[in-house]
Amino acid sequence: VSGQNGGAANVATRIFTMVPQLTQVGLTLEVCFAGRNSNENPLGSFVDILRCILIQVVEPELSWTSSSTEALTPLADETFTTFPGCFVEIPVYATAVWYKVKFSYQASLIDFDGAEVPSGVVEGAEIVAPHPNALVDGSSAINIANNYSFSGLFRYRPSPSLSGRNQKVCFSASDEWGLRSIRRCVWVMTGSCRACLRDGQTLASLAAEYGTDWLQIWATNPRMGNPSRILSPGDVINLGVKYLAIGGETVEEIAPQLFSSIARVLETNPDFVQRSGGAQIAAKRALVPEQALCIIPPLCRLDCPGGEPCILREPSANKGFVA
Repeated sequence: VSGQNGGAANVATRIFTMVPQLTQVGLTLEVCFAGRNSNENPLGSFVDILRCILIQVVEPELSWTSSSTEALTPLADETFTTFPGCFVEIPVYATAVWYKVKFSYQASLIDFDGAEVPSGVVEGAEIVAPHPNALVDGSSAINIANNYSFSGLFRYRPSPSLSGRNQKVCFSASDEWGLRSIRRCVWVMTGSCRACLRDGQTLASLAAEYGTDWLQIWATNPRMGNPSRILSPGDVINLGVKYLAIGGETVEEIAPQLFSSIARVLETNPDFVQRSGGAQIAAKRALVPEQALCIIPPLCRLDCPGGEPCILREPSANKGFVA
């Protein structure tokens, strides 16, 4: 047998495996391997050999990958404006030395007084990693050995209930072991009185979602032209008009003047209701100067004969047709 009783040298191999622990991060460990001939009938005395190495358990080095372009990670406190039904897409890029990067996010709603109300994760929001169309190669380095780029895409489509609300979205990039994390926050402002068409949605179905009819939607979009033309998902559609408050008036007072009802005005302004602390308070709350409310006036039910005061007809039993 090779290696015994004067035979040729036998090559022995072993594999050393080590998984560093969290408590070892930042340490340099000396690991020594000893070898000894172990023949049953050795020719001469035993021989020991020793080989030592150093293993450095490095700390994660994380950084956001930013650029002068808008394609990479947005700057801190950058603002993204959207409308219900529209997709918000925010790219995030981070680099790390040795470690893999995991992305996450936390969101907060901004209250009437500016206070941040944590909402955690948002329904329908996700971070797709890696970015489906990443502009930075994952194996790219910036003059640092073992420095790699990781990417993600935050996708979010706000619901109608968030019309007029502002959200603070904070992204975190952390190493796979949770040793270190970096954070960057941006603002998402969801406008009101406008919405995006979703896949398969028509003017009629969009109108039904907001409790009106397609003629009303068409009337508030004069540039739309032929209402029969094919609309595309993502098209931004006007839902109504903005009422700018003089200051001091209430929803109870202005609703009849706008041929609407208190309930209807509050329904189309969920942000005002939520910030006021409920519908009853919102109906009686004095508006501040220049405060904007979304109004969906029943244009197709108004009769204004010969300059006389306008009157409101009863609604049609078949939505989309004039009664």
